[in-house]
Amino acid sequence: MEKLVIEKVLLIVNEYLPMSVKINQIDDDLIHFGIDSIMLIRIVVSVEEAFQIEIPDDKLLLSEMDTVTKIANIVMSTI
Repeated sequence: MEKLVIEKVLLIVNEYLPMSVKINQIDDDLIHFGIDSIMLIRIVVSVEEAFQIEIPDDKLLLSEMDTVTKIANIVMSTI
């Protein structure tokens, strides 16, 4: 299940970033790929819709969601 979540999160993230994140870059800081606060909000909304979850407010910070792996871990802990 973890692999499927990571792949889906990666697809969602890449919809919004100006530079694509590759599977071997899922632990790299999304700042290097051009993320900003507006993109993060769009990613959060898309992730919540895709997985039918609500991400806890204390996780809605770029420092908490600055890699694909961190976003996927939040999703898995919420499912």
